[in-house]
Amino acid sequence: MKKDSYIKESWQEAFSNRDFKVYFFLSILLAISTIRLATKWLIYNESRISEPLNDWILALFTPIDLNIPIFFFTQTAIVIGLITSTFLPYHLMKTLLSIIFITILRIVAMYFVPLEPPIDIIPLRDSLMEDVIYGGNVLVKDLFFSGHTSNLLLLSLTTPFKKIRVYLLISATVVAIMLMLQHVHYSIDILVAPFFTLLAIVIAETTMKNIFKRPIDLSRSESLRVLFQKSS
Repeated sequence: MKKDSYIKESWQEAFSNRDFKVYFFLSILLAISTIRLATKWLIYNESRISEPLNDWILALFTPIDLNIPIFFFTQTAIVIGLITSTFLPYHLMKTLLSIIFITILRIVAMYFVPLEPPIDIIPLRDSLMEDVIYGGNVLVKDLFFSGHTSNLLLLSLTTPFKKIRVYLLISATVVAIMLMLQHVHYSIDILVAPFFTLLAIVIAETTMKNIFKRPIDLSRSESLRVLFQKSS
C-alpha cells in the first residue's frame, strides 16, 4: 500500500466514526479558544508586579542576542511538527488536546508563580506576533514555564515519525539553551517545562481513552513509519 493511500484510508476510517468527528472538531474549536484566552492572559500578565529570581546559572554568562536562530528553529519545528501530526487522525487529535492542556497548565503556572524577567534580559522579538496578536506589546514576563521549550517538546512527542521526533527534540534542546543564553528565561523555566509537557500529554491520552468507546490504536503509526521507510 502506498503511503498516500494509507493516510487517506486512516482518515476515512476515522471519519466513519461519529464520535471521532464530533470530538475532533470540538478539539479544534477548544484549541483555538484556549490559544486566544492565553493571548489575552499574556498581555494582562505583563502588568503584574513580582520579583526577579537570583539565578546563579544565568549569572555565569553575559546574555547574547539570538533572536534570529531562535525564531528559525522554533518556526520550522512548529511547521514540521504540526504537518506530520496531520498524517494520522488520532495523532492529530492527541496533539490538539495536548496543546490545549499545556496552554492551560502554563496559564495556571504563571498565575501562581509570577516573575519579573532577568535584569539583563534581551527581549525575544517577533514583530508579526507583537503587531498582530499582542497589540504592539513586547512580552518579557512570559516566564514560568517556557512555552518555546514545552511546545517544541510536545510536538516531538506527538509526531508519529521517529526521525522527525529526533529533529524536534534537538530543536527543543537547542532553543532551550539559546533562550537561557539570551537571558529570556530563568533556568527553572526551562528545567520544569518537560514535566509539564509530559503531564499535558498524559492528560490528553487519558481523555481520548475516556471519550472513545473502542480502544484507540495509535500503534498503526508503526506501519506508516515502515511504509515511509520502504518508499524512501
